[in-house]
Amino acid sequence: MPRPNTASRSKPGPPHRYSADPSSQMTSRHRLPPMPAISMVCPTSRSLSEREVQVFSSRVLSRNKRNGACRAIARQAGLSAIGGLFLCSIALPAAMAESPPSLALSGFFLLDTSGEQRDQTAEHNARLARFDGIMRDELSKSGKFALVNMNCPQPGCTAQSVKLDQLLESAKAAGARFLVIGAVEKMSTLVLWARLEVYDVASRQMVFNRLFTFRGDNDEAWQRAAHYIANELIKNAPAN
Repeated sequence: MPRPNTASRSKPGPPHRYSADPSSQMTSRHRLPPMPAISMVCPTSRSLSEREVQVFSSRVLSRNKRNGACRAIARQAGLSAIGGLFLCSIALPAAMAESPPSLALSGFFLLDTSGEQRDQTAEHNARLARFDGIMRDELSKSGKFALVNMNCPQPGCTAQSVKLDQLLESAKAAGARFLVIGAVEKMSTLVLWARLEVYDVASRQMVFNRLFTFRGDNDEAWQRAAHYIANELIKNAPAN
């Protein structure tokens, strides 16, 4: 009996690693950067950690929520299931984007320590009203926060007329994530200070504060200060 030809048998080699490099099939004009090798890795037998389970569960729930919304859109539009999924792949991500955090803005109040004899109450009240209006307009236009209105007792929602705990409760009832309070101190006709504080409503902790100075107790100086303070809040205050 002839002996089997063992010379033609190849010895088992290392496990094959799959790789792909599509750039090798392109001309130099259209060549893309080389793709990394694609390796097949066997899963381990370890159990998932608690954090991994939470992440996996949240992804499944998000997918189920998205698919349910897609089916509802398809039914309303008279589309097939495939058509609804295609429509959702375009429109739903934008619709489900996270909305900006809600913010309640209390009114600024004035602390006048200048000792001037002339009564300027009416002028200062008008400047404070314009100051608050500018703050609201700038914050609304920025899109960084969603402003909510608090239901405060008279004479208004300021840290001078209402205690901080009450303001935080009013902000919570309005659904605000953050509360902003502030004040202006007039030291003299030339020197004024403005203080801004931002509180996290849930933890009741201050998360942002700034102290500003501006010159001139007049309409123009107050308005410039309001624009500047609002922009500082928009650029630097936490939004998560």
